Amino acid sequence: MPELLDAIALCGTCSAPLPDDPPLNEPAPQCPACDDRSFCEDCGEPVAEIHETVNGGVLCTECARRWSECEYCARYTTTGEVTVSGDIVCDSCHLDHYWPCSDCRLLSRYLRSVDTGAEVCTSCRHEYRECSDCDYLTSSDDYCASCYRDRRDDHIYDYSYKPDPYFHGEGPVFLGLELEIKTPSRSLRAYAEIAAEHLGDLGYLKEDGSIGYQGGFEIVTHPMSYEWAR
Repeated sequence: MPELLDAIALCGTCSAPLPDDPPLNEPAPQCPACDDRSFCEDCGEPVAEIHETVNGGVLCTECARRWSECEYCARYTTTGEVTVSGDIVCDSCHLDHYWPCSDCRLLSRYLRSVDTGAEVCTSCRHEYRECSDCDYLTSSDDYCASCYRDRRDDHIYDYSYKPDPYFHGEGPVFLGLELEIKTPSRSLRAYAEIAAEHLGDLGYLKEDGSIGYQGGFEIVTHPMSYEWAR
């Protein structure tokens, strides 16, 4: 009897007798039932419910709990990056479909452009405003930097503007005035026209960094003697 058992080839997985003429050249031949089954690449046990991994293998349900499911392709991985939703994206999907947010540094599939050159996720975009004229986001009032410059009144010069001075009155001491004017961004053009009209050649208008380039302007006068100014 022992000699008979030794002559029977057994399945390398379930130890069931193999049919006649099994592929004996294989190190662990399997019966037809086991040959059609999938085995977990983590624990090696047969898989009832398949959980596909990023490298083409499968996991059993128990082992899948120890791995991370990719947010994009739904395959399982042991490595990856965190997305804005708090989930994991595998390395392959990260490179093909996700980009880092400039503010929170988390990965996102959808980024919005800010007028500063940053790209922010849908969560961080709420820290910004929509430009009234284009698709850019801005941290300023109503317009991004580019659209504001297109709409800015010609009366307002850059902060670095410095014309040749025009002296009023008799010296020897000459004084000047700088006055910051804060306005709503929607009314900036109208207020600049009013200021420039009343100012005439006594002075000029400039951008001022302390109130923001959309928040108003600075009135700068040419030099005046004290008596002439009075």
